[in-house]
Parts: sequence; C-alpha cells; structure tokens
Amino acid sequence: PALLKSMLINTSRAKTGVSNFPVQKESSAVYNLDDVLHYYGDNRTHPVRYLRNMDGTALQTGEQNPHTVYVTDEHLALKVTLVWTDYPGESFDGGLINDLDLEVVTPDKTTHYKGNNFYPGQALSFAGGLADKINNVEQVIVEAPSKGEWSIVVKGTAIPVIERQIAGQGYALVVTGALGEQTKFWIIIFRFTVLFVLAYFLIRLLKNYGLSRKTVAPENIS
Repeated sequence: PALLKSMLINTSRAKTGVSNFPVQKESSAVYNLDDVLHYYGDNRTHPVRYLRNMDGTALQTGEQNPHTVYVTDEHLALKVTLVWTDYPGESFDGGLINDLDLEVVTPDKTTHYKGNNFYPGQALSFAGGLADKINNVEQVIVEAPSKGEWSIVVKGTAIPVIERQIAGQGYALVVTGALGEQTKFWIIIFRFTVLFVLAYFLIRLLKNYGLSRKTVAPENIS
C-alpha cells in the first residue's frame, strides 16, 4: 500500500483553474501515472525505493538511510515522496506511532528541505522549517533544482512500536525529475583516449594498405 500511495501522490498536480494547491482538507489534484512509470524509450529515470519492515534496512529509532539522485536538468521539478504504513494507534488524536522524517539536501550541501514545508497556496517547498510529526506522508518539491548530486535522507525519528517483532519501520520512497547518471571526469578522459588511439591506428592502416600506395600503370597489350 505504501508504494502505490507514494507513486500516486508523487504524480499529483493541480487541476486547471484550481488555486491554493495543495489543500490541507481536500484533494484538488489530478494524477498522471506517466510521470512515475518508466516506459520503453523513455529517457527519464524514476528511482523507487521500497523497504519492507522485514528488510535489514528498515529503520529503528535514531537510524537513517541515505539515498542519492543526480539531477541533469534544472527545468524539470524534483519531487521526492516518502510514505510508510504506520502502526495502528489506540485513539483518533491524529498523531503518529512510528515517526519517519524526510530531508532533501542540495548538491552544495548548503540548503536543506524538510518534508511538507510548502509555501502558502503553492506546491513548492521552502528551505528549513520544522519536521512533520503528524502525517505518514512527506514530500519535497523543488521547482528548479540545481544540477548535481542531491542527497535524500530518511530518518527514523521515533520508532517505539515494531509490528510482529520485525526489525524496523519500512517505507516507500519515490523520486521523479530530470534524473540520470553522473559522468565522472576520468571516464570522459578514458573515452577520448580510446577514440584517439583508434583514430591513430586507423590512419596508419589506411596509409599502409591504401592511400599511400602508388598507382601502377597497366601493361600494354600487343
């Protein structure tokens, strides 16, 4: 359930003509699954992390899981959605039993976004703010993310109850945007070196067996 819920929420967008989105008490969104599903020929990647409670990476109190994504284009928003299935409470006070927190950090490590801190009436996150202690859904949306490697941290702030004696609280994490792989400098140098060597030997081959040979005149036939 957490995985499907995180995928749907990550694709939500405001309806045409609807203002003050997101709305706290009701949904004013439409969903576009094309934003989160990877189709054949699609050049975008959609990292999905799903950690079940019985996995060794599920969180206990004080633990955290780091994730990274590489943004290749500033013109497509970066959306990070965290969802977990909380342990059922004994009352309807609206509080969490197991509390996870989402934090997203820019490539230069100077700006930190915490989950569910949005500008009033806008589906855009502002930096800083307080951690959410009420919802089991947290999201960060950055409209123009800088290129580079972004850090995404899921924190086990308080995990007092572990269901069925399983070793931690699992979660689903969905990230969308202009994401790709970082091309390291040494890889670029290696590729240019290989191309240079291949071009050198190709020229030598052409000179030895084709271009540098003299044309032999045909013999006269009497």
